[in-house]
Amino acid sequence: MHHSQVCSLSLKISLIVLLFSPLSLSQTTPPPPQLSKLSDKDLFKKATADDKAGSLESAREAISLVVERAIQKKKKPDKKYQDLLDSLNTRLADREAAAGEAACGRMDLAACQKQIAAAKNFATTQNVTQLETTFSNTLTKLRQEFQVNVALADGGDPESALDNLAKLARFEAFLPNIKSETERVRGLFLQKLVDEGKIAIDEQRWEDASMRFQRVLAISPNYEQARAGLEKVERGRKAYLLSSQAAEQLKGQHYEEAFKSIGTALVTYPEAKREFEQAQKQISQAWVNYLLETIPPLLENQDDLQKSREAYLRLQKVMELDPGRAEAPKLFEKAKQVFVLNSAEYAQKLAEIKDLSRIATATVLKYDIQTLMPDLISQEEMKGAMGNFNRKRVSQLVLSVEDLVLAAPDFTKTIQALTRSSIEKQGLRDLRLRSKDDYEKSPNDDLQFQYLLPDGKSYNAVLTVNITKYDFRQIPTTSDVKSRYRSGTEKVANPEYDALLKLVDQMSKALNNPSRKKGKPTKEGWTEVDYERKSKELDRTDKFIEQDKVSDYTYQRTEHEQNTDIEVEVILRDFYSKEVIDQKKIQYHLPRKAVEITGVKEDKDVNGLQNQPHRLPEKDQALAEGSRAVREGLDKAIPQLLRSYTDRFFNEGEKSLKAGRIDDAVEAYLCHWAFYGGHIEPAQMERIAEIIKGATAFDVKKDGEKLMAELLKVPVIVQ
Repeated sequence: MHHSQVCSLSLKISLIVLLFSPLSLSQTTPPPPQLSKLSDKDLFKKATADDKAGSLESAREAISLVVERAIQKKKKPDKKYQDLLDSLNTRLADREAAAGEAACGRMDLAACQKQIAAAKNFATTQNVTQLETTFSNTLTKLRQEFQVNVALADGGDPESALDNLAKLARFEAFLPNIKSETERVRGLFLQKLVDEGKIAIDEQRWEDASMRFQRVLAISPNYEQARAGLEKVERGRKAYLLSSQAAEQLKGQHYEEAFKSIGTALVTYPEAKREFEQAQKQISQAWVNYLLETIPPLLENQDDLQKSREAYLRLQKVMELDPGRAEAPKLFEKAKQVFVLNSAEYAQKLAEIKDLSRIATATVLKYDIQTLMPDLISQEEMKGAMGNFNRKRVSQLVLSVEDLVLAAPDFTKTIQALTRSSIEKQGLRDLRLRSKDDYEKSPNDDLQFQYLLPDGKSYNAVLTVNITKYDFRQIPTTSDVKSRYRSGTEKVANPEYDALLKLVDQMSKALNNPSRKKGKPTKEGWTEVDYERKSKELDRTDKFIEQDKVSDYTYQRTEHEQNTDIEVEVILRDFYSKEVIDQKKIQYHLPRKAVEITGVKEDKDVNGLQNQPHRLPEKDQALAEGSRAVREGLDKAIPQLLRSYTDRFFNEGEKSLKAGRIDDAVEAYLCHWAFYGGHIEPAQMERIAEIIKGATAFDVKKDGEKLMAELLKVPVIVQ
């Protein structure tokens, strides 16, 4: 091949390499204007000077422009230019590689990877290759460590694996599966804690179990198994404490308390049913033995009501605890006969008390006697006792609704109907609701009980509902506000024409400048052709343009302040003493504010303003909303307020019990129970049932419903 052909081929190859080198590819933006004006020689001088000064990037920028010019002219760059560029690329690449090594050393892999890419933009030197190797080895170790911890979790130690995986989490970009695997390992760890907690429960290691479940919930608050486990721990801990308490109570011969404790433990933690039932059986047998030992002394004096009642109740408990006890039935029949005879005599004495202060106690005694020995109490005798018991509980509630502010008649009627309905919903048969007018015409007071004042309250009360506020006010405050609107059109100077005129004038002066060389552009780059083009554009542009005419005007801004006030006062008084028993206020106060805009010239206002209604409710709507809220409050308040009066028998019983007057307490408790038709709160029932049974042997929880059914059949006759 001819020498000239070889040179030509070599030059073409060099040009191709340069065209596709990183240098060529990175030069996608034009060089700075100050560099592009320099010659190759001056650029080389600048690059050499920048290199000596340590400004490698500036040096490379200058020499790259020289090389690129040669490539664009399809010439081979001068060797000294190429050598300088290669030297700069090498040093820049090594500099980036050194920064990458430091990043890899501190395990900042993202920075390390970024430095590799930056270095390779200049050159792939030995140092860059070494950095790539370091980066690759580091990644390999990370992935191996990741796999080791996954295997550790599957091998039974998810806790350690989870800790280690947490340290690797910052390398998620290089370990794509770490997030999903960490979640899986976390699940293994949580399940392991739950399983350990269950084992701890089985071994009654409550603290250990609780700690494990709490650790689970600290990591995953909604982990249902842990929640259930923690709840089971609390139940188990409480139940076994009760079981230990029952054992101590048994040692101290507190049999009833021990039986209650173990029974509560059984209900609390049925998982230990067999163990607790065995303890319950042991307590039951010990209690039965104790009770049977105490029976003979109690029956020695057969005229002693209290002892015979105690013997009867104890044998009743024996039959309940151990129905198969051989000696129990015979003893029970004997105790029952003695007790019933004594009780019948006592009941008759109570029934004959003229002020009927013990009629409730007499009634339950007679009812029990009739159940056990029907021949001892006649139906007429039973009916008479029940009738007097019913009379004793009757009370009257006089209802008065007063409109003190001339509210809407419909509202007053609604309040009256609602109050009556709310009282009637309580289902209190012994509380007779009367209107004020009706009561004044026919009081129907039972003077037999005019001095009966349970909890200091008489048998009549007055419920007054006063409508004290029913008001709607809306106050508008109007002010004028300035604005501007498009009132028409007007002709004004065209700013575009003025700007063009100024430019044409400047071009004319520049082109006619004596110092300008003919045929050369002005220093601004203008030519005669530019001047002619702009002059024609000026001729085509209107000197004046039409635009909107803007004028001042005022619109109205009205601030509305609206207040709706409704108030109902409910007062419960003793009818005779006039003393306030309880009172409540149901208040509705709702202030509202809104702005109304009027007088706006819509579609013409330069600020885009629009007329705006105030959107406040009208008077009828506002009062209707307030009335509804007051009615709801009243419906809730009345039952609460009534309890201050209707619980008067219970409150009297509490006072009597505290004072040690058991018989008075029993009488009051029975009146309270019957006043509510037997439907009293569970806590009250638990409290009074035991006291009533201990004093009368009547089991209100067991037989109360039957007695109440009989009481309801007997009419109340006021005497």
